[in-house]
Amino acid sequence: MSKIYKFSFLIILLIFAEYIYAQQNTSSPYSRFGLGDLTTQFSPVFNSLGGGGYAIYNQNIVNPYSPASYSAFSPNSFIFSTGLNHKILNIQSLSDEQTVNNVSLSHIVFAFPLNKKIGTSFGIIPFSNIDYTLESRY
Repeated sequence: MSKIYKFSFLIILLIFAEYIYAQQNTSSPYSRFGLGDLTTQFSPVFNSLGGGGYAIYNQNIVNPYSPASYSAFSPNSFIFSTGLNHKILNIQSLSDEQTVNNVSLSHIVFAFPLNKKIGTSFGIIPFSNIDYTLESRY
């Protein structure tokens, strides 16, 4: 990669750095109490099963709900899984209505086999989202 491409990539990254937010966003007023909004399943594979992802045994899917499935990883493989969450929230009262779009990173997980029968994984999977601000208008 030439120096011009590296420099232009760095400039673009710096321009968009203002809009990059590492934490998950939520706009629910209930997120300010207790643990906040609990996250659901982290991957579309598990969402499509309605929470029944415990039984998935696949060499191409990282299943943190069933660590026994890590023995399915093929030798010399490295699995990287990441995803995005998009949530549309419509909040309304008697006098106001607001629609909010929240996009955030859902997870980052790495997995690999240690030997023929044992595999491991590590990563970040959020448990809940807490982020809510109240504004008072006079």
